[in-house]
Amino acid sequence: IIDNDFGEKAPRWAYNQGHFEQQMTYFIGKVTAYWIDLNGKAHHVNMQTGDMEWHVPFVPHLYTKRDDNEALILAVTYRGEVGTRKFLDSIKGMPDNEYSDRIRQQLNGINKAQLSTGDSGYFVNRYSDTKTVAQGVYQVKTLLRGGPFQPDTLGLEYTVPADSENKDYDIKVAAERWGFVLGESPVRLGWNGHEEVLAPNSSFFIKAGVPHSLRSVKGEGKVVAMVGDGINDAPA
Repeated sequence: IIDNDFGEKAPRWAYNQGHFEQQMTYFIGKVTAYWIDLNGKAHHVNMQTGDMEWHVPFVPHLYTKRDDNEALILAVTYRGEVGTRKFLDSIKGMPDNEYSDRIRQQLNGINKAQLSTGDSGYFVNRYSDTKTVAQGVYQVKTLLRGGPFQPDTLGLEYTVPADSENKDYDIKVAAERWGFVLGESPVRLGWNGHEEVLAPNSSFFIKAGVPHSLRSVKGEGKVVAMVGDGINDAPA
């Protein structure tokens, strides 16, 4: 358990160095997220279950928890705009300093009004601000939306009703998605004539353009899905 001002006091080596990929993060429990902006200033924000954040490549960051209870992050890294074949070909064999400059150029059109600390490339969506919308049999909350350059980047929470039994593949998306089963009830994932029962805390990956479905096994189920381009190209 670490106080909120830890990030401001922590030495630079306590942070990671940032990474090539962009990142979406879902929070469970009382987690504090810290990051360092382009001017070297440290920031923090207190997260609760269901909150999400998104940040650009090369943002140094770290996470701590605020009490003795379980606290987790579900972090998905992906290439997005900096993962296109044209861009990857353009940086082959490039020196590190030139490579970093080129990455920043590729991302310099970020709408800074969306970012919680100006030039930091880091913004937060609060679970308390979400609304529930009916989509077929599902109740869906949009947890994350609006990543610069990333119109397909989404964080979604699906509530699967206890009486859902039909096998129609009723989720159709053009982008890749990674999912995680929340709560205490298993969920049945269906795709292309296959089914898999996923226990709580299980995860799955669906390729772009593959219709699929989520169905209850026993009681109401809940799944968080992170949607974006290039998710399967990034390291776990």
